[in-house]
Parts: sequence; structure tokens; C-alpha cells
Amino acid sequence: MKAVLFSMQKNGSLRGSWIDASTGKRRFKIVKTQKEADSWNRDRIATHAAHGRMAVSLDTTRVGTWAELDAALAELDTTLVGVAQEALKRLQAARRVGTASECLNLFLQEKTLSDNSPKYVADLRKKVNAFLTTLPKGSETAMREIRTSDIKKHLDGLEKS
Repeated sequence: MKAVLFSMQKNGSLRGSWIDASTGKRRFKIVKTQKEADSWNRDRIATHAAHGRMAVSLDTTRVGTWAELDAALAELDTTLVGVAQEALKRLQAARRVGTASECLNLFLQEKTLSDNSPKYVADLRKKVNAFLTTLPKGSETAMREIRTSDIKKHLDGLEKS
């Protein structure tokens, strides 16, 4: 980040101008002495460095928001990176490609690894297998072919019995 250059005005004050990286607008700062100008430049550079805004190409408002979110998440013993990784993991899981039985096995492995009780995992397996038998191709149905209407039909059948 470059220091703002101040120029002497007719009234004896110093005026500095720069282009704000986030808005693209020209900004101005007027101070009375060169000492104030130097101090203001040091503070500005330190503030930007503290918020991770040293690169001019970054949107400074976005980086400031990231810093605020990261600080709030630190209180919950996590970070913005951790939350983003978890979100990506869930999105990838929702887009799994393969047959229903393959995806079921992956799902149950995750449940087993996350310290769920064997009884709970067995109950899940039983319920999902019962659902898979209601599909036209059974457990060989591709995950992309399973529709909300198939699930609703199965759940409606459970209510009647």
C-alpha cells in the first residue's frame, strides 16, 4: 500500500488524495502539519495491514467483513476457513454420483465414523433399504433419478401402515 502524498494548499494546510480501492472513488484528507500527515499515513497503513488489506486488488469492504466473521466464529471455536470447508464437504456430498446403494454405503460409513451408535446406524440402514425397494430400479437406481415425489410416495405409504 502506497502512502498518500500531501500537497501544500494556499491556506497553509496539507491536502492528500487517493483512489479508494473498494469503491474506485477519489478520497481526500486535509491536515495542518507534515507531522500529522506522516502520522495519518502510518496509521492508515497499519490499519489496512491489520485487516489484511495490503493488496490493492482486494475489495477492502469484503476483507473487513471476512475479518469480522472470522472474529465472531473464533468465539465458537472455529474459523471462516473451517466453516467454508464444511460447507464444501456438504455440497459435494449432496451432489454424489452413483447408485443409491453406493451412496447409502458412503452415508453409513460417515455415520459410523462420526461415533453414532451401531443400533442407530443399523436402524438407518433398515429404513433406507426399505425406501430403496420402492424405487423402480431398486438399489441400482442412480441418485440423480430419485425425485422428491418418490420420497413423498414412500413416506405416505408409511403413514397408512
